[in-house]
Amino acid sequence: MRALTLPPAIATEIKRLKKEANRLNTPSTFSRSALLTRTATAKEKELNALKAQPSRVWWTLIRFALPYTIQACAYVVLVLSFRSTPVVILPVDIVYPFGSMLAFPHGAKWQGGGAVSVVAWLALTSRVGRLLADHIISR
Repeated sequence: MRALTLPPAIATEIKRLKKEANRLNTPSTFSRSALLTRTATAKEKELNALKAQPSRVWWTLIRFALPYTIQACAYVVLVLSFRSTPVVILPVDIVYPFGSMLAFPHGAKWQGGGAVSVVAWLALTSRVGRLLADHIISR
């Protein structure tokens, strides 16, 4: 994939190529001069195409930043709505070593340590969802 160069850099290169082509426009160096002229013409076409092309910054921003912004807003709303309510209450022996971590930030205060908070639930489900999406995309 060719790197996108900025229009001012292309314009400067076009000027340099034309100047060198004019300097070499003698019978002994005509082929080199013609090559530089063709290169300058191709660069001018590329510059005109870049100037005519609309900016893709907004589309890139919408495509990549908007989904994460919506996800973050949804997480904030969920955490604020369910911060004092356990999402799931499991038997203590199932979540034994991780009970207080799953009940973060309330710890063992919830139902003797078997509760899962919305923070832990969102962290686990988002990670599992990302792994599933990566697995499906990689097929």
